[in-house]
This record gives sequence, structure tokens and C-alpha cells, in this order.
Amino acid sequence: METQDPLDREIAEKKARYQQLKSELDTVAVELRVLERAASLRPARPIRETSVNRKKPTPAVKKARGGSGKRHSGRQPGSISESWQSVLRGMYRRGSKKASYEEIHAITERNGMGIGIASTRDRVRNMVKTGLLSGNASRGFAVTEEAIHRFGLDKGNEAPAGNARGASEAGEDATSLNENRTKVSDMFG
Repeated sequence: METQDPLDREIAEKKARYQQLKSELDTVAVELRVLERAASLRPARPIRETSVNRKKPTPAVKKARGGSGKRHSGRQPGSISESWQSVLRGMYRRGSKKASYEEIHAITERNGMGIGIASTRDRVRNMVKTGLLSGNASRGFAVTEEAIHRFGLDKGNEAPAGNARGASEAGEDATSLNENRTKVSDMFG
């Protein structure tokens, strides 16, 4: 049995270590190529996300973010889409008859909105909270004066006689209301 001298032993250890490191280096090189390829395939970043062209907010923008400035963007609280305004208009045209969830959903279907009854119920509940509708599930729902004025539901569309928002709540009879409509239509017609 030959014994290696310390120098030969050290050379053998270094060769083994060299082979181990070379193998690890080859593995890391493959991983690096895979990551670089993946990076080249990802979508380009939008310009607004880069830090190079990012501007510091102006004082007006800072105020708007804090809620105390004058600049507002996005949908305002209580605003609704044209589709839902059309639904309210359909409900307003019904007169004093209150609408159930199912009847309101039928209006959304006639308007081609393509939403489910659960979404209709959610939206109606939100409109009650924001004061655009009044009522509840057992009594039915009616369009409020606020919604009529805010969205001009009574403009260009005559409300039926006895509308809950017309003669019956104002204490007028339907005849006097219709006479006033006739006078208005004579002036503009």
C-alpha cells in the first residue's frame, strides 16, 4: 500500500474541488440562461412604471390624494351608469306601482344588460342606501325625487298620471297635473 505524500494528497483534493465547482458553475450557467430567456419573453413594462420618468406629485395632486384638494377623478359617489339610469327611467314610467326585484330585473333584461338577479338585488340595495330608490323587498321599490331630478328622468318623458312622484304625493289630483302638462307642451310643442 502506497502512501501519498502530503503534496500529492493536496493536489488530488484540489482537483476534486475543481471538478465539483466546475459542475456547480455549469449548473448556474444553465439557470442563468433560462432566467435570461424568460426575461426576454415577458411583456414590456408600461412607461408609467419605470422609475426614470416618474415625476414627483405636484401640490395639487397631493391635496387631491389627501381628500382636501379640488381635483377629483373617477366615478363620484352615487353616480350610476347610463344603463342603470335607463332602468330607473323604466321604473319611473310605471307610475305609482312599485317594482319588485324580479320586475326590476326584467327591466335590466329588456335593456340588454345581461346581469343576474343577484346582481340586480345588490344594485337595488345600494340605490336604496344612496337615496335613488325607496322601499324594501316586501313592499317593492320606487324611484325617489332625488333620482328623478339628478338624472332628469322626467325630462322628455311624461310620467303617468298618479305617479308616486307626481300627483299623489304632491296632493294634486291627476287632472290638474295633466292640465299643467298640456300647457307646458303647448308652449314648447
